Amino acid sequence: MSKTEYQKSVREGCLHAGSRHYFFDVKETKAKDYFLVITESKKSPTSNAVVKHKIFIYKEHLEGFQSLLAESISFIKKEKGDEVIRWYFIPIFEKKVMARTPSNMLALGTQAPDFSLPNTIDSKTYSFDNISGANGTVVMFICNHCPYVIHVMEGITAMAKDYKDRGIGFVAISSNDVINYPDDDPVLMKETAEKYGFSFPYLYDESQDVAKEYDAACTPDFYLFDGGKTLVYRGQMDSSRPKNDLPVTGKDLRAALDSLLTGKTIDTLQKPSLGCNIKWKV
Repeated sequence: MSKTEYQKSVREGCLHAGSRHYFFDVKETKAKDYFLVITESKKSPTSNAVVKHKIFIYKEHLEGFQSLLAESISFIKKEKGDEVIRWYFIPIFEKKVMARTPSNMLALGTQAPDFSLPNTIDSKTYSFDNISGANGTVVMFICNHCPYVIHVMEGITAMAKDYKDRGIGFVAISSNDVINYPDDDPVLMKETAEKYGFSFPYLYDESQDVAKEYDAACTPDFYLFDGGKTLVYRGQMDSSRPKNDLPVTGKDLRAALDSLLTGKTIDTLQKPSLGCNIKWKV
């Protein structure tokens, strides 16, 4: 295949590998979900095509994903044959598509793991005691780029301001691998904090040890500890997600905070948060 023919195949969303043709297309389901579908055929996408792989795409990522598709295919080596799918294409996209991941739900009653982490806002180092409130503390695992975090960011900052004068401390921690996900770089963490007007530290967990201590799994992931550093709530802030059109109210976490502050029993039937998986280092 000539260079011109290869470039043309990339633009058309297919890749020729010997006698095999791989076709890449974004398909919409009746439920308005989107999938990247990879089919293999000897002639065309409809000629005895075999679906080789399907990757879920969130609606909010669709435009960027289609751009990424065209860009990434150009780097795939045509002579790799079957390995195109296995070694080149799938890793590129599975790394980019945000996986919907729920909280691990750390056991209630757990004592807050301590930490010593740099604050990207003022360059100082903070421990749990430094950021804890007299009546309780909210620890949040977030990041810059996850759409689930961006969706609730204004709600997070509003909540922190609402409870600051009621003796509740707040802290945000990012534990993502910044080598493979440079949007979560500490320099950009500071910019994110300034953009949304954080009234709390935004700490960088470079080693990812703190995330592991808290058994954090997703962004955002929320933990509420009482004044004695005991875990009394973990899970979702509320039921709003980027795709479900529910308003961001902070209902679940606010209810737990209000119960804590008024001495009421906090319901132990708690729903896990849901978001992008924490980007662990390999």
